[in-house]
Amino acid sequence: MSAFYRGEYHAELLNDEADDRAFGGKFFRYVNTIRPFFPSGRALDIGCSTGLFPRMMRDCGYRAEGLEVNAQTAQWGVTHYGLCIHTGTLEQFSISNGPYDLITLTDALEHTEDPLRSLGLVNGLLKMDGGAMVTFPDICSVKSRYYRWLAVLTRREWVWTTCSVPHHTWEFTKRIALQCFAKTGFSVISFGRSESLHDGFMGRLALLEMPVRPLSIPFLARRFGTQMEFLLRKTRAAEPAAVRWTPSFGQNIACP
Repeated sequence: MSAFYRGEYHAELLNDEADDRAFGGKFFRYVNTIRPFFPSGRALDIGCSTGLFPRMMRDCGYRAEGLEVNAQTAQWGVTHYGLCIHTGTLEQFSISNGPYDLITLTDALEHTEDPLRSLGLVNGLLKMDGGAMVTFPDICSVKSRYYRWLAVLTRREWVWTTCSVPHHTWEFTKRIALQCFAKTGFSVISFGRSESLHDGFMGRLALLEMPVRPLSIPFLARRFGTQMEFLLRKTRAAEPAAVRWTPSFGQNIACP
C-alpha cells in the first residue's frame, strides 16, 4: 500500500491553485455538512494528501491535523499550509495520538487493506459521541450500473469507469457501508450524494455517455449521484469480532 502511493503520486496537486481547483468546492461543502453537528474541536483528516481539507478545517476554527502515507506530499502540506501532518498509514498511527472530536476519511476507506479494521481504529481514536465523515463511490449507483452494462455490451472492460479496482482496494454499496458502520460502533446522522463531470469517453464512445450526463445536475446528483457522503457519530466501541474483513472473491456484485 505504501509503495503504491509513494513518490510522485500527488505531483500534479503540489501547487496551491491546482489543489484548490480540484478539491476546494467539495471540501467547502464537507465543512458545511460537518459544522452543524460538530462545530469545533480537534480534527484529523486521514489520507489528507496535500493538507487542503485540514487547512480549510483549521480556517473554520478546528484544531486540524492530517495523516498521509506519502512523505513527500505530507512535507509539502507542512511547508505550505503550516499544518501538523503525520506520516504513515492508519495502522501505524498510535492510539496515543487521540482522542479526537472529529475524524474524516474522504475518498480514503476504499483504498485501505481492511475497511472494518480501519473503521475500528478510527473508532478507537475518537471520543465517545465524536464524529466521522466517510465518503466513497457507490459501485451500484445509476451511473455505475449504466457503465457496467455498456462494458458488457461493448466488450470493453475499461468502459466501466466507475469501477476503480485496483486503484481502489474495495468498492462499496450503500447497504454494505451501513453494515460496516454498524459493526464498528457508528450511527449515521447525515447522508448525501453528489456527482461531478469527468473527462468521459473519447471519440465515438462519448455519445454513449449522454444518457447519464444529466446526473451531474445538482438536484439529480443529490438523489442519484455516484459519490456517497456519510456523517457518523461514535455511539460505542467497535465490536472486537468486526475488525477483520472476510471477502468473497470471484463473485459478481449484487446490487440491491
